[in-house]
Amino acid sequence: MPHYAAIAQPIQDLIPKVQGKKKASILAFWTPTCQQAFDSLKESLLRNTILQFPDPTQPFILYTNASKHHMAAVLLQDNAPIGYFSKAFAKTQCKWAVFTKEAYAVYAAVLFYKVFITGCKVKLMCDHKPLEGFLQATTKNDMVYHWSINIQEYDISFEWVETSKNLSDCLTRLVDPQLFMPLKDEQEEVVIAAIQTTEPTLLRLSGEDIHRLQRTNAYCRRIFTSFDTDPNTRRQFTTKDSILYHLMQVSRVTHLALVVPQSLALTLVCSVHLEFQHPGAGRMYDALAMWVYWWDMWTLVRKYVRGCNVFQLRSLKQHTFLSKHDRPPNAPWTRIAIDCVGFTRDSSQGHIGIMTGICLATQYPWAEPIRAKSTACIQAAIMKILATAPNVREIVSDNGPEFGKTYFDTFLQQLNIHHQ
Repeated sequence: MPHYAAIAQPIQDLIPKVQGKKKASILAFWTPTCQQAFDSLKESLLRNTILQFPDPTQPFILYTNASKHHMAAVLLQDNAPIGYFSKAFAKTQCKWAVFTKEAYAVYAAVLFYKVFITGCKVKLMCDHKPLEGFLQATTKNDMVYHWSINIQEYDISFEWVETSKNLSDCLTRLVDPQLFMPLKDEQEEVVIAAIQTTEPTLLRLSGEDIHRLQRTNAYCRRIFTSFDTDPNTRRQFTTKDSILYHLMQVSRVTHLALVVPQSLALTLVCSVHLEFQHPGAGRMYDALAMWVYWWDMWTLVRKYVRGCNVFQLRSLKQHTFLSKHDRPPNAPWTRIAIDCVGFTRDSSQGHIGIMTGICLATQYPWAEPIRAKSTACIQAAIMKILATAPNVREIVSDNGPEFGKTYFDTFLQQLNIHHQ
């Protein structure tokens, strides 16, 4: 979206004002400028911006620019836009020198468009002449030198252009607020949808056992004691069948998360971490937050994941898997990447997860529900994809057990598909 970082800046400025404040409402800081920015974003989404599909056999032109608070880039081919990129600088980045900002804009744009420009010639058009030394890795700034080394694998040539002819310059300037259309004030509604489940069980414990553990836990006792007297406690917690629940908000929907005593927290984290095959801290927290809650939940999850040798070893090898995506495909739907994601609970139709994928040429995503993380279910999902995209010649996946079996590779070889 053109002008995104500049248009959204008034709304982004509200984040520090409400972050960390439990009773703060974003409506208290909402100004006419924020309203205009919000409406402009809606108008931009409704515009039909025509982007050209990239041709890997032709050279690209990349315009970049950086202002005081924003950076932007435009990728073109045959004078037709391939994509727009804009981003706001963080508070610390706003203090950088002009050369550092311009260099970071080039570095960020190259990484953003690497799936298109890898192996192709790129002409960098910019109104900042010192960037020619940045591309040659002759700068003495360690941070900028590191950025330069990381993009040496790309065939980029520099050409200076006047500021008035830099197409990305306008993307870093704030547009006139008078161009925005006003939007009527809308009061945000909080939707509370309680999960209707059977008698809660956790680690093979009955509802009576959980109630007894909650009554013997000091933290839970304090909540029970202040539940009738403290309004703030009633806004965060509730009871159902004499069992304490926390009102956990996920995607603007409030779920009932079982309050777990600290004595069971570590055991629960360990079992979920093994069941989900050693995920990261973010994925672990999201899976747990749908069902359970305890005090300082994020800290325990993060410390446990940091101490997991399997996850740390996988993180060290992550660059090997990502390097497989650097080579651009020859045509759409000839090279796809797949992965399996499990649900926190089975769906109403018996599905335990989905197989997600993305076309590495067009970045088009798709998903297929699966009933088990078995090779047979994965094969059935792949056959559904091949029914609509028969041109697939290469599939990229991680080293998950459902993809690492010998007969899965044999299945793909019979379809004349290479597996990485």
